[in-house]
Amino acid sequence: MYRFRFESVLRYRQQAMDQVRREFSELQRKLVTEYSRLDLLEQTGREYARLFHERQGEGIAIREVGLFQSFFHRLHFETDAQRKKLYSLNQRVEGKRQELLDASKKKKVLERLREVEEDQYREEERKREQRQYDEIAVNKITRAQAIWRAPGTDEDLVRTGEKGER
Repeated sequence: MYRFRFESVLRYRQQAMDQVRREFSELQRKLVTEYSRLDLLEQTGREYARLFHERQGEGIAIREVGLFQSFFHRLHFETDAQRKKLYSLNQRVEGKRQELLDASKKKKVLERLREVEEDQYREEERKREQRQYDEIAVNKITRAQAIWRAPGTDEDLVRTGEKGER
């Protein structure tokens, strides 16, 4: 029975890759959430810009203009902060993606080594079995020849065609 000598290392690499994959998935989920947040901020900005434009057409009080400006300033600040957060998160996602690729490559190297060693083991087993079969066949032939050549045996008489003494 074949036993891979680096099986524990392969299991460790699999666990490490699984952990990196979970971290990568979590970062991707965060990225989707943060993009949704940016979309919401931008949509809010568009809606309030439309509302501001409508209010200007109706005549707007200076105090309201100040409130809108304050709101737009704050929204602009939050949108910029969100874009920076997304940039940073994208960097982390790409770093984790590379880490996942590296972990996958390390695991595949060991899996390939296991395949090669297992193939070699099977080939050696096949050769060993063939040698055993060959040895059994040679032994049978040798025994049969020894019996055939043994003087005084029935086989010897049949072979020589003689009966009685020699």
